[in-house]
Amino acid sequence: MKRVDTNTGRYYELDGVKYPSVTTILGTISKPELNRWVKKMTLDKVQESLAISGISSEEVIKQASVASDTIRDEAANIGSSVHDYIHRYLKGETFAIPEHLSIPYNTFVEFHNTSGLIFIKSEEIVYSKKHVFAGTLDLLVSDPSEGVFIVGDIKTSNNIYQEAYLQVAAYSIAYHEMYGVDIGETFIIRLDKNLSKAEIKVRDKDALERDKSVFLSVLDIYKYLKER
Repeated sequence: MKRVDTNTGRYYELDGVKYPSVTTILGTISKPELNRWVKKMTLDKVQESLAISGISSEEVIKQASVASDTIRDEAANIGSSVHDYIHRYLKGETFAIPEHLSIPYNTFVEFHNTSGLIFIKSEEIVYSKKHVFAGTLDLLVSDPSEGVFIVGDIKTSNNIYQEAYLQVAAYSIAYHEMYGVDIGETFIIRLDKNLSKAEIKVRDKDALERDKSVFLSVLDIYKYLKER
């Protein structure tokens, strides 16, 4: 399955069929927290630029207009790199970790070594032919104490947002369809970029079933909007 990134989102292609990515589908949801963050970054950049003597109003506007994009892209690059190194670690590779990634990376290694979970897969593309969507599953683990399979997702953002639960629910739907494996729980692990601590949110079976239903509703809205 080939992954394709475009200006309007990401999709995966298999046998001539385009499967929109889970994150692109979830982009349908309004994100007021993100809108507030963009406004704050823009105003902060205006204030910073105005403090520089001799800068024109046109330059202030130009810098402010891209401030949130620049910060977002830098954060995304850090997140992608952390994911890559964790994937390589779980495959048993040996490497030197860059200093600026050491805190979230080492936090995950500690979680891996102390959680009691069995790590089965990482960074695997999953898709649903029935519902026509796809995505990349961060983690599939099992909990031997409860006898359940669990889908996990790694975040390096400043918070865990509600749509993250829908993301892992979508991967659970796709994984079950592909392999017939029942997913009993999901979790989000947030790795702070500056503090050596992990924030972990677990969704039990009941919450997961609700998350699946909500995701499929969002998928219906996404498809409806695409018909226009």
